[in-house]
This record gives sequence, structure tokens and C-alpha cells, in this order.
Amino acid sequence: MEEQTMNLSVHPQILDLYKVLEQNGLNKQKEEIQSLVSYIENMENKLSEMSEEIENMHKALERMNDRKFRNKCQNIISSIEEKIQQARTMISVTKVKLVNFADNAVKTFREKGHSALLQMINSLKVPELLSHMRDGFAHASDSMFQHAEHLKSAQQELHEIGAHFKNFMRYLAGKPAASEKLRNNAGAGADLIYATESCGHKFFNMKCKTDDFINKICKDTKTEEKVSVKGELNNIKKTFSEKVRSPIQKEQVR
Repeated sequence: MEEQTMNLSVHPQILDLYKVLEQNGLNKQKEEIQSLVSYIENMENKLSEMSEEIENMHKALERMNDRKFRNKCQNIISSIEEKIQQARTMISVTKVKLVNFADNAVKTFREKGHSALLQMINSLKVPELLSHMRDGFAHASDSMFQHAEHLKSAQQELHEIGAHFKNFMRYLAGKPAASEKLRNNAGAGADLIYATESCGHKFFNMKCKTDDFINKICKDTKTEEKVSVKGELNNIKKTFSEKVRSPIQKEQVR
């Protein structure tokens, strides 16, 4: 899909917004949008890295000989792929929203001017947008680790149903090949567990990166609000001081 391959950093609407913000002296707002674009692309790259993990999962699945164990693993892999696709969709939707926002912001400036542009930029609730993504990554991370535990249980079950006993009996009968089958299932299961946990760690890292970004934005916003309040207080004091001095100056003139 187009939105999945969309490169925000060179997208025409995003570049137009950067230009308009810079022309209007809104450099801080431009930097915030740039940071958001960089964050989204970073999260997308993390998901792309998981493609290698999915490939490793399917390779491990091909090495499994036990049909029951293989079917369980196949179901888990399908669930993992679904979670990753959900995360991709979430990021794709966010990218489309940001491009539409950039397009509308530029149009608003051209139609209504600087004040309307500033008001629209300030209406972009980035922390709320990121909170939704953070929750999605956290949920995906939990799911990955749960799947890893299910894989461990399935692998343990494979041994408990008599794999060792069957291997021993085949060995007595002069058929040691079953030991290779057992190693195949155990090794493939371990590789699958490792890949699943790796995806879990990646999603957890994405969740933490999102938390850091949200905290930074909120901190910057609070600092800006404090500066604004301080400025307003100074203006009030200045106005009050001028009003107090004015009657005194008039009295001196008399």
C-alpha cells in the first residue's frame, strides 16, 4: 500500500509545511514536526527489522518433524505476524494523518494567515497520538512474550508425551535416526522461541522510545507555559506600575 512505503521526510506536503513554518518564524514548531517525522520513521524501521525474525521463524518451522508441534508453532507464528501487521497499520494510519494535517495547515495559512496557522499547529495533539501508539507497542510486546511462553510449553509437551522414550526404543531397534528428529524439533523450537522473544524486546524498546518522546514533548510544553505565564505576569506588573506612576507624574506636573 502507498501509505506503507511513504517516506515522510521527503513527502511534498511535509516539505511544504516545513517551508511555511520557517517563513513564518515558527522554527520551534518546525523542529517538533521534524522530530515527530523522525520518530515515526524510526518506529517503521524497527518493524522492518522484524521481517528477518519472521523469516527465521518460518525456517525453524520447516525443520520441525513432529506434526502436532509444528501445527501449534504455525498457529503462534500466524498470531505473531498478525500483531506485527497491526503495528504496521497503526503507523501507516499515523503517517497518512500527518500528511493530511500538513496539507491542511499549509492551506489554512494561505487562506487565513499566520495566526490561523499557529492555532492549527498548536491543535496537533502529539502526546495523545503517541499514547495510542505506545499502548499498541506495549500490547504487542506482551503478546510476543506470551507467545514465547506458549512455545516453551509446547516444546516441553513434546518431550513429555514420550519423545525421549520413542528415541530410546528406536535406538534399541537399531534406528538412531529418531534422535536426529528429536534434535530437529528441539533446535527449531529454541530458534523459534529466540526469534519471538527478540520481537518482544523490539516492541518493548519501541514502547520505551515512545514514552521518552512523550515525556520530552510534555516537558517542553510545560516549560513553554511557564515562560508564557511569567511573561504575562511581567506585563501585568509593568502595566500596573505605569498606572501607579501616571497619577504621580501628573501631580508633579501641577
